[in-house]
Amino acid sequence: MLVPILMASGAAVDYARLEQFKTQLQAMVDSAALAGAAAYTATSQNSNAITVAKNYMTSNVALLPGHVGTITPTVTASQVTTGGNAGNTVTVNATASINTTIMKIFTPTLSVSASASAVNPATKVCILITDPTSSQSFLVNGGATITAPNCEIDVLSASSSAAMINSSLTNIAGLCVKGSTTLNGGSTVTNLTNSCTTATDPYAGTIASPTISTTCTFTNKSYSGTTTLSPGTYCGSITFGGPGTITFSAGNYVFYNATVNFNSPGGTLSFAATTLVSLKGTSWNVNSGWTLSGSSVTSYYYADASSYMQINSGVATNLSAPSSGTYANILMFEPAGLATSSFAVDGSSSGHLLQGLVYLPSRNITFNGTSNVTSDGMTLVAHQVIFDTMTWSISSSPKTISGHSGGTERLLM
Repeated sequence: MLVPILMASGAAVDYARLEQFKTQLQAMVDSAALAGAAAYTATSQNSNAITVAKNYMTSNVALLPGHVGTITPTVTASQVTTGGNAGNTVTVNATASINTTIMKIFTPTLSVSASASAVNPATKVCILITDPTSSQSFLVNGGATITAPNCEIDVLSASSSAAMINSSLTNIAGLCVKGSTTLNGGSTVTNLTNSCTTATDPYAGTIASPTISTTCTFTNKSYSGTTTLSPGTYCGSITFGGPGTITFSAGNYVFYNATVNFNSPGGTLSFAATTLVSLKGTSWNVNSGWTLSGSSVTSYYYADASSYMQINSGVATNLSAPSSGTYANILMFEPAGLATSSFAVDGSSSGHLLQGLVYLPSRNITFNGTSNVTSDGMTLVAHQVIFDTMTWSISSSPKTISGHSGGTERLLM
């Protein structure tokens, strides 16, 4: 009976060594996955994360005495966009062998494996400021309240004073500023990072410009009361007056070299499904008393720097992008490379403001007086942004931009 007893005792010794070694290997794999996840940013992405995780294993393998041969880990990295584990994920797998002692007569080595996944929680960017050099390209004046707990604001300016914050931002996922300093007027900012690795513009050059007909269909028209417009090209002086409802029936509308005024007393401007409005050499001036309404139906294209929609105070705004088609989830957009220009959104006193991607990378936009407004699905890309006295709750649209980080990397169980 001595032989079976010795075999059992030897197996117990070897398996105890195996479990101790596995614990050490698992700790190393855990640390390698965390190091890789910490290196996975919006710009370096998965290649750098994989390299960092592999280098960690190589540098620390000497801490695992007693293994046989080389430990070559397998490392993968990916982005998870939904669910509670959304973020940049790095997975490390490693297998090693150790020599046996008494069991050597049966098997000279025993194998052990370990695996770990770590995530760097990714935020979404709801506001991306594209001006690369200016100071105060992002300005928050006193009295502005921004609520964005699930998305961050990224400022691409490398100026030493790229952002100026004069009102506390305590309920945002983060403020990522490329410049080295943020001017602070005594305010508190949650998760502020200077010299930050900001997101890049993923939509530059990717949105097709619509075809614009410059042959005038309607010229110097005045509309009031309840009326329905037909698709076509509108030129010259175009005026709208209320009360009543002006309805844009489905189709493509071009406003070419036109001056468009929505005068008081206001009414309701309603957009039917699958409506595209293009402005070339044209600005819309929407005055107090009007309600702009277009639910999941409308895109607005600004063909040049002189074209925009000016929304003045006392205008109730509820505009959202189409949910399908060529411009799905795109509410407002312009081509790349326009001269820089400015306009203001004085907005609505309550309700929803703008839903969808607002892609205006050459515009300096000022938001004024938009009290108690929710944009629960908006991504804004602009050259510069100023927030004046306003209360605005915002979350990212389906046209997402990945943020630099949403917090500390963690292991996935």
